[in-house]
Formats: sequence, C-alpha cells, structure tokens
Amino acid sequence: MLKAAGLFLSLAAVAVSAIAQPAGGGVIYVDADATGGAGTGSNWTDAYVDLQSALAWATAGWDIWVAEGQYTPTDGSDRTISFVIPDGVALYGGFDGTEITRDERDWTIHDSVLSGDVGVPDDSTDNSYHVVVADGVGQTTEIDGFTIERGAARGGDPPDDRGAGILSIGGSLTIRNSIFFRNIIGTPVGGEKPGGGLYVESGSPLLEDCLFDGNRANSGGGAHFSNSSPTVRRVTFRNNSAGQLFFEDGSAGLIEDVVVEDGPLAGVVIIGSSPRFARTTIRNNVVGSGGDGGGMRISSTDGEERATPIFEDCLFEGNTAGSDGGAVFMIGDVSALFIRTTFRDNRAIDGVGGALRVLPE
Repeated sequence: MLKAAGLFLSLAAVAVSAIAQPAGGGVIYVDADATGGAGTGSNWTDAYVDLQSALAWATAGWDIWVAEGQYTPTDGSDRTISFVIPDGVALYGGFDGTEITRDERDWTIHDSVLSGDVGVPDDSTDNSYHVVVADGVGQTTEIDGFTIERGAARGGDPPDDRGAGILSIGGSLTIRNSIFFRNIIGTPVGGEKPGGGLYVESGSPLLEDCLFDGNRANSGGGAHFSNSSPTVRRVTFRNNSAGQLFFEDGSAGLIEDVVVEDGPLAGVVIIGSSPRFARTTIRNNVVGSGGDGGGMRISSTDGEERATPIFEDCLFEGNTAGSDGGAVFMIGDVSALFIRTTFRDNRAIDGVGGALRVLPE
C-alpha cells in the first residue's frame, strides 16, 4: 500500500507570491507530478509540487488537496523541519490529480505519503524528528487520507524525543482515514520517549478510521496521550511497541470500536487515567519473561492520580504475560469497571491471573 515515489523540490522552485485566490477559504492543490504548470496551487494543472508551499500560504478555512506521491518536510537534511499545520486548515490526501470534488478521491488506492525520510534515503538515524506538528490547534484542523511514516524523534530533549509521526501539544486536531507506519523514537533505552506514531499533550483530538502499524517508542508506540481526552473510533493498533496505546497524567476520553492486537510489548497502558472503552478488542498482545499485563496494565500515579477506567462490551483474547495478569494487571489506587466484557484464552505463564491480577500498592 505504501509508495516511495514522488519529487522533492525546494521552496525556492515555487513562486508563492504568484498565487491569486479569493479570501475566506477555498482549495489549494498540491501534486508532486505537476512540474509543467505555473506552480500557483490554484488547480491541479498549476498545483504546487511541494506541500510546504501550500502550508506557508494557507490560513484558517482553507483546504489543501494533496495528490498521490511522497512528500518530505525538506529536500535537505535538517531534521528539525516538519509539516506544521496552521489552525483551521484541513489537509486531504488520496487524490489522483484530476478530481473536481473531494468525494471523488480514493485514499485507499492513491497514497499521499508524508515521510520523514530526509537526509540519506532509508537511513532512519537522520530522519525528521516529527513528520507533522500540530500544536495549539482545534478540531477544525484536519488530516485526512494520508500515510504518515518514518519520523524518528531521536532528539535528546523534549519535544524532539516524542511524537515522531505527529506531535501535538495543546492541540485537538481531527485525524481520519490515515496510516501511521514505522515512526520511531529511536533505540528504546532510558527516558520516557513517548508516542512513536502520535503524541498528544493537553489536547482533545478526534481519531477515526486509522491504522497504527509498526511504530516504536518507550511508551505508547502507537499513540501516547498525556493529560488529554481523545475520542478514538474504528482505529486499529497493530504491532506497535512498547505499549501500543498509552494514557497518563489524568487522561480520559472515549475509545470506541477499536482493535489493539499483536503488540510485542503489551497492548494498553493506563497510568493515573480514566478512559472509557466501548466495544474494543484487545488480543494477542504479549509481555515477555517477568512482565505483567500482556493485554493491559493499569496503575495509579504515586497515589496522586487514580485510575478508574470503564470497559463496556469489550473482549480480551489471547493475551500473554510472562508473569502476572495475562489479560489485565492492576496495581495501586485502581478501580476499573468491566461491563459485559469477555476474557478468553489469556495466559499468565510464570505467575497468576490468566485473565486478571489485582495488587495493592
């Protein structure tokens, strides 16, 4: 599904001042293959070939339509450059470059890829710290129909040690129909280093119909929410490590019709947070030798933040812990509520509680 085609052109090759569009909103066009046009962004023929040019021009109320192809934040090697999304701007991918209406696009066929693979191709050690940055934005800021891949937040200090795919601090953006693929924090040794695919702090984002696959971090390999209240619907987290979905610092939110599967280092981690899960499946996640909570680990925060998650019509299936709590391990000031929730074929290999293990602090 993922493509590695496209042209990487510098901003210097585009005459941003040449565009003439009405005020108050409209569409800006981006197509990496539109090399023969005027480069004004006013239609597909004259589309920008570089997404950065469109972002530099767009303000609240504008849509940016992005044709299939691969786009990087820079054609150079500066790892600190990202696609910075202005508040109120909506990015839509999945076009073939001929559509008249947005409903004509098919993002499952036409891959619009936002890639952090800058510097030496296929060398993750010099990739962008964050592919996309969306700080301080509201839910009218949208990312819809993209593959976001190969960010590498290898910086030593925050925020460049988190949010390799998307970093959003104080942001409540909307993300739909998108794939987060192989975004990494670096070698997962020491420090927090959270949010391989997505890191949100102090925000209330909306995620719908997305896939997080093969992302890596110390915590929240897929998505990490800190002091946030996300709404996550019809999203699959698969093969992300460590802890595919992570909540901390009093986070809440609604997790609905979600699948968390095949995590090599735990499925969901909840620390001092109280999200609500509805019709969510957590299956085939594994914590190895000595590890607790293959499917999920729930704990308080040093007695300060209680964890009171709710699970309604959920399924925990086929999860494995090297020690205790094959499906769920709870420790500390925790009060979880399970309503019409099924536990099936979970294992605690060298401990107790194949389905559930509860310990005091």
